[in-house]
Amino acid sequence: MKLGKTRVLERLLVIDDTATFTLSPTYSGSDPGKMTITDTFPANYIDIMLGDTNGWACTITHQTLTRTKKMPPAGADGDKTSAGDNISVGDIAYTATVSSIWNHSPNQAEIVNTNDPTDQNDSNNTANEGGADLQMPRIDFKAAKLGPSPNLGGGGKSIWISVKRTK
Repeated sequence: MKLGKTRVLERLLVIDDTATFTLSPTYSGSDPGKMTITDTFPANYIDIMLGDTNGWACTITHQTLTRTKKMPPAGADGDKTSAGDNISVGDIAYTATVSSIWNHSPNQAEIVNTNDPTDQNDSNNTANEGGADLQMPRIDFKAAKLGPSPNLGGGGKSIWISVKRTK
């Protein structure tokens, strides 16, 4: 078995950003039997919500997502899997919202096989999205005089400035 993990919003994340995470489990060889993926989020994330689960049974308890999937035995009625290399067993998507700041906050998921056959390479059973710097939002304002000419705001006169935030 092998697990990959990605995050959409690959940039720096700020409080109240919602990122989408995707787990991509695959296997090589014969059907892996029952698989379990565990993903524990740092406390800096809240509102963890499931998206597309592709047939995985999923639960969320506090900061931990647990997913299980039983593959049918080879040749079973309706079996659509077969032996091969890097066969997908269905991506899992979910979102989480940033709630507090943290420097380079990775979260790691792990996949294990609880039935036969035995996994031949445990070194690729964990994955993280590379981590993110979770920061407070910052706004940098600039003011520029666009007119009129001559300047009407000098000499103690009041002027109005309109400020607009853009993303």
